[in-house]
Amino acid sequence: ALPLQYADYALAQRESMDADNERRHLDYWRSHLTGAPATSALPIDKPRPAEQNFKGAMFETALPAAASAALAELARREHATPFMVLTAALSVLLSRYNAQSDICLGTVVANRDRAELEPMIGLFLDTLAIRTRIDPQQRFEQLLRQVRATLLGAYAHQGLPFERVLDAVKPARKAGMPPLFQVMLLMQNMPMERLELSGLAMQALPAPEHTAKFDLTVYVTERDGGLHLAYEYAQALFHADTIERLAAHFNALLSELAAAPQTRLDELALPGTLALPAALPAALPASEPQAASPAEPESERRALSYHQNRMWFIDAFETGKVYAHSPVYHNLPLLLEFDPGLSARTIETALNAVIARHEALRTAIRSDGTAVWSQLERDSAIALDCIDLREQDPLEAALAEAAQPFALGRDRLVRAALWRGAGRALLCVVVHHIVADRASLQTLAQELVEACAALAAGATPASAPAPLQYGDFARWQAAQPAEFVDTGLRYWKQQLHDRLQALELPLNRPSPAVHTYTEARHAFDIDGELG
Repeated sequence: ALPLQYADYALAQRESMDADNERRHLDYWRSHLTGAPATSALPIDKPRPAEQNFKGAMFETALPAAASAALAELARREHATPFMVLTAALSVLLSRYNAQSDICLGTVVANRDRAELEPMIGLFLDTLAIRTRIDPQQRFEQLLRQVRATLLGAYAHQGLPFERVLDAVKPARKAGMPPLFQVMLLMQNMPMERLELSGLAMQALPAPEHTAKFDLTVYVTERDGGLHLAYEYAQALFHADTIERLAAHFNALLSELAAAPQTRLDELALPGTLALPAALPAALPASEPQAASPAEPESERRALSYHQNRMWFIDAFETGKVYAHSPVYHNLPLLLEFDPGLSARTIETALNAVIARHEALRTAIRSDGTAVWSQLERDSAIALDCIDLREQDPLEAALAEAAQPFALGRDRLVRAALWRGAGRALLCVVVHHIVADRASLQTLAQELVEACAALAAGATPASAPAPLQYGDFARWQAAQPAEFVDTGLRYWKQQLHDRLQALELPLNRPSPAVHTYTEARHAFDIDGELG
């Protein structure tokens, strides 16, 4: 018989966990997990069922031996273990997938911390929740040191039943979702080998069916000089190709980190995660013109951006069906009041100088019934309409003009009028939403005022094309790989998969069947003491 049996271990465990030790462990886990996110889940492909059905599937892959060796060397240099490296890397991947900087991963430790426990049969496993806070500007090797310290702290406070930790921390719970973490990482450093006896050979066979206790469990085993990774996932939540793509991303990430652990986290080349302002200039070929040139005819057909396609579809669907004309809620008006002494010619010249800098303001949308595209207007200049109302205040007339519809495919998508009356001069520039947004109007206003000031001072306003044009953005967007779009779709599926309740205010009148967009405003001041 063994000198120690499992009952001896259970008794010793209870005796060691006295009130002081339990309080010390609980204080640690409260400090570690209080304020942790309710979920650290991956974006899912299917609505999460109210109850887990635990039906799982498995996808297996391997990390090449060279990358595996480089990760092991990185761990050695940082006085860490390969598991610590994998924990840090998987936290980075989850952060990129779910757009969170606070990640909780689950793991299981053997809890056989004494030599006499090694040959014993019994349940020793202990579940730990590992929380990692990620700063995108830190280098991976810095994150690894942080994760190393976190794991060492968790190891020092293992032994407390996980249910007791949950009871103390009281994390937010959601139906059908495990609390604290939904992704688990396990490193199995005792793989089942082929066993041969005299006249008998035994080998472990894969299970025909898998049970998924969590959304995703990643099993890592050292095999044939490299790392073997098995992804056990909940079939109720994910399609197989989603997990295969995630596995490819993790392999690519591990290879990159093994080669350059000093890389900042926000500079890692994961698909679809680079910030647009930084990525756009680099994504454009150096030989590609940034603006229209003689080599790029003004009449060239150009693809619409995703945003423009959506806007065009709404306009085409509603015009003549929901509304008698194009919907006017796509109109973006810009009202600027000028000194009445400033000439209309100066304002018109300044406005056309700004239009010449920005292709979007010279863009027309065309369709032949089977396709839709954009192209630049051959004649970029617009004529400024001047209306003199004498003693009448021009504000109401300017607002009424701003509410006149555009006709996509026929009208110029920028128009302008100068209204004079009652000692005021109001410039009303109206732009269709398909070529601009409200932030664009701020740029338009600033450049227009600067151009007017330059002309009034006898100088020439800036006329060089902007270094990047909207067409460059549309081409960059269209050139992104499928993973770029998939990453965003997975995120929004995760955020919006539950039934969302509309936020509705109490109404005084029944809501009309067709939205009329007729509005009114009420202005008020907040007491200074409240502000």
